[in-house]
Amino acid sequence: MFPSYNLDRHIARQLAALAVGALALLTNTAAGHAFESQFGCRNLDHNRSIPALEGASGDFFRIQPDLRMYFPMTDRLIADLAHLSAVLKAKGTTLVYLPVPPKGMTMPHFLPDEARFYGFDPVVARRIYEDTIAKLRDAGIVTVDLLPPLSNDDPAVKLFFQADFHWTAKGAERVAEAVAKTIMSDSGYAGMVTTKFETTPTGPQHFVSSMRQLLQKSCVDSLPEPVTDTYRTLEVVDAGEAVDIFGNAGADTISLVGTSFSEVPQFNFAGFISQYSGLNVRNLAISGGNQFASISSYLTSKNFDLDRPKYLIWENPVYNNLAQFGDGPINEMIAAVSGGCDPVPANAFRLVADNELSVDLYGAGMVQGETLLADAGVIESREVDLTFSDAAGRVRTQSIVRSPRYRTSGRFYIPISGYQADGFSTLSIRFDRPTATTAMISACPPNQGIQKP
Repeated sequence: MFPSYNLDRHIARQLAALAVGALALLTNTAAGHAFESQFGCRNLDHNRSIPALEGASGDFFRIQPDLRMYFPMTDRLIADLAHLSAVLKAKGTTLVYLPVPPKGMTMPHFLPDEARFYGFDPVVARRIYEDTIAKLRDAGIVTVDLLPPLSNDDPAVKLFFQADFHWTAKGAERVAEAVAKTIMSDSGYAGMVTTKFETTPTGPQHFVSSMRQLLQKSCVDSLPEPVTDTYRTLEVVDAGEAVDIFGNAGADTISLVGTSFSEVPQFNFAGFISQYSGLNVRNLAISGGNQFASISSYLTSKNFDLDRPKYLIWENPVYNNLAQFGDGPINEMIAAVSGGCDPVPANAFRLVADNELSVDLYGAGMVQGETLLADAGVIESREVDLTFSDAAGRVRTQSIVRSPRYRTSGRFYIPISGYQADGFSTLSIRFDRPTATTAMISACPPNQGIQKP
């Protein structure tokens, strides 16, 4: 715990260290004592695509976010996550949150001296991360501390690629074991159907690293190749035969959402979780999806509604700001998870165009605190534009847009309590594609007794 940490003082110290470090760097360079790259790299810290530093061991670190010490996890954001966790739990799903620490924090012994010129203090960074973990747990969110399994000071052990920020299969295995221990210590695990899984090596493989490709432009010699030992995990059925872990046999299934750390096949992250927990893992992670693409795609889909998992593992790098887009994404997920949505009366909405509906909020019987589910009925739909209006001619607009990384479902959850409180009575819903015969509008009740912390 680090509850008394003063953030303003921390920022002031960072700025002071940056100023002193920059002066020292200029002095050393002028004296001819600048760091000598093993790979003929020049001006990596000024690389326009990915500013980075090279360590003496041949490991490369992004200046941002690998040397970041402050993580955007405010009390309000933690309360929102706790609310999502509570609503999931009330419906039978336990959220397991995995805040992946940045590479610089897990490998402080591999950092170059220049890291301190950017104000990076690994001791302070560790304390802030640990404080974040403690706050999440205090709020009732099952959270796995990933610093112990990912911390490393042995150059012979490669938990991360040298010229990339991702973990290797070895790093993924260590994290998976920690995740499995957390799940197995939960009271709900005892009632689950488990089975045996077998993991076998499949040889070394290259990982395609965009970070390495960008850094290589600033270097003469070839940077360390991103190669990892790879593995395959199969479920072992009664006859001793191994079957694909995504088959229907044997163990209960849990769901994994997250980023490329979870999705990339060479890491076998889902497979390792199965090996250590005895549970099938449905891997729904999305590479390049950042904070929300994977989890939002899943929670707003009919698949989640029809087959809710006992455990939902959410892997997310701790430096991904969950408040970057305001509270809209988390509030939509809370509404989707709450469920209980019923179609509004047919006379409460009408077709305005082949992709537009008009809803009478009062005629639909919407009460304060409810959410509207606009289902295009076309899973390819990625955008809905909303226009709230009243008899006096006032208008408010809002849009929900799914990025190209999302797995679309055509379903959009729209909190309307604020608009109702302001007296808006009509809502125009315009989808990005024709939905005249397929669109459905449903009213979803408040969170059925689950109060926001």
